[in-house]
Amino acid sequence: MPGLYPFYPLAPGETPPSYVSALAPFHGAATAREFCLDMGLSFQGIVDGEEAELHTLADLAGVPFAELAAGAFRRGESVFTLAGQRLAPTALVRSGLRVCPACVLADRAAPVRPGLGAVYGRARWQLEPLRRCPCHGTAVVNAASARPHLAHDFALLASGELDRIRRLAEETETLAGSGLEDYLDARLAGAPARLGWLDGLAWHAAARTAEMIGVVMLFGRKARPRLLTDADWHRAGAAGFEVASGGEAAILAFLGDLRREYSSASSGNEGVQATYGVFHLWLAARHSHPDLDPVRDLVFRHVQATFPVGPDDTLFGRAFPVRRLHSIRTASLMTGTHPKRLRKVLAAANLLPQGHEGLLDHHVLFDAETAEPTLTGATDTISLAAAAKLLGVGMSTAHALVDAGLIARSIRADGTARGIGMNGIPRRAVDGFLKSLAENAIRLDTMPTNARTIRGAARATCRSTVAIAALIRGHKLSWVGRLDGKGLEAFAVDIGEVRSLLREPEMPGLSSSQVVTALRTSHTVMKALLDNGILPVQRVLNPTTHAMIDIVPHETLDYFKKEYISLQEIAGFGQGGLAKVAADLRSRGILPAFDPSIVKASFFRRSDLL
Repeated sequence: MPGLYPFYPLAPGETPPSYVSALAPFHGAATAREFCLDMGLSFQGIVDGEEAELHTLADLAGVPFAELAAGAFRRGESVFTLAGQRLAPTALVRSGLRVCPACVLADRAAPVRPGLGAVYGRARWQLEPLRRCPCHGTAVVNAASARPHLAHDFALLASGELDRIRRLAEETETLAGSGLEDYLDARLAGAPARLGWLDGLAWHAAARTAEMIGVVMLFGRKARPRLLTDADWHRAGAAGFEVASGGEAAILAFLGDLRREYSSASSGNEGVQATYGVFHLWLAARHSHPDLDPVRDLVFRHVQATFPVGPDDTLFGRAFPVRRLHSIRTASLMTGTHPKRLRKVLAAANLLPQGHEGLLDHHVLFDAETAEPTLTGATDTISLAAAAKLLGVGMSTAHALVDAGLIARSIRADGTARGIGMNGIPRRAVDGFLKSLAENAIRLDTMPTNARTIRGAARATCRSTVAIAALIRGHKLSWVGRLDGKGLEAFAVDIGEVRSLLREPEMPGLSSSQVVTALRTSHTVMKALLDNGILPVQRVLNPTTHAMIDIVPHETLDYFKKEYISLQEIAGFGQGGLAKVAADLRSRGILPAFDPSIVKASFFRRSDLL
């Protein structure tokens, strides 16, 4: 293809769509899209930074490809990249007209090229965390709202807004310098400040982490980000960068300050969300974005080191592998021992901190590993949660094992449950159950090809863990293996043999009880979700009973979990204080997606928490 004549230069820092927008009127086209059609180019491909389109444009216009590509936002599967830096779509402002008014007027006063293209769009203006013009020290502002038919046609958009831009130039405030923006600019220029941990984050994650730390520092843990101005975000980014630039140690210290400051004022029922406030809400709402995993990991580690959480608790959808701290309350729930008696036993063993007498049960923390022998001897009855931990299973599976009669409850002579009520389990019953599974098990060093752990076999064969455990307990399997491991995970079975003994065709969805397990909710909430059509059901034939039953299709449940988050999930773990979390959300203007009086629980749209 012959090159365009006369030559029209590419401006410094210009985006490819802006360059096309400037070329269009210079060569007689009404719009950038019309120009691309005439030249055999894809304007959308140029907007998305497609390499082939950029090469064609560079050859056509006679500009170096590297200079043209330097300002290109390249669209990936879920992120964009600019100058090799990863950018989430939420970090970009690609609709409307975002400019530095002073730069626009300077372009017109001393143009680098003639015509409408004298004013050109910088890539920097499309990056939301960069709110201050480094040339003029003034704010970068939105000069026009989005117009779909002119999207990315910068020269045409800017030419129609010059009067407004002149007014904005007089009104736009001057912003103080920001260490965060200097750092982000340096990364785009390929000259980072070598800040270690922060450098390891994606560009957009580093920016937002600093900003959210600053939001809590300047506006408090109950801040409402949607009400903050661009100037507020600029200040927050600068303040938060002072912490974030210090890496893991500085951020852990920041989290520690929030923990200490909150504990002194709390009533003892609050959890992670109340302690970390909007910082936790931000990470919980963005739980599926992998670029934020290093930040979530820091919070996860801090919570594990400072909160009484254990394997039954989750944060950001991740269970805590071990318990490091207990409180009087969590130890009482686990052992079934009354908290007053438990406090006396632990104090006598010198396991409690000084001054514990004046603290609520929730605030008395002690080392879980050191106290384990004392807690084990405190009672013969353990909680269902403790039994589940010994078995290496979740609470729902532990419930099912007890309900199936494979593990006995603690029952008095008069027939009533003792200890902590109906969830009281004799430890010897759990030990006896595991011993019965091991009776005929063959010792294994490695897992055979067609074998799986009990839970793995349940997943592979679409059968229940309880049903497979019952086969082992009843000596129905000809082969059982035993590996190094804890609880049910130590046992292996042949999945072919399990399938032959438990013939049960797979259904295209989940039963109501399976929905309860999948959502970690109650039968009451599940029934309300189904009855009100929030979780649509499908009527199918049960291949085992030959009766028509209602199921929730897998895709329906997956969509619900993607769109909504429960109050318990937001709180991070089941430590109580849900009313406090709900009140905190209401104070931010965040209301449940459905009427709690109807669905018997509170669910929130994940998008409302951003």
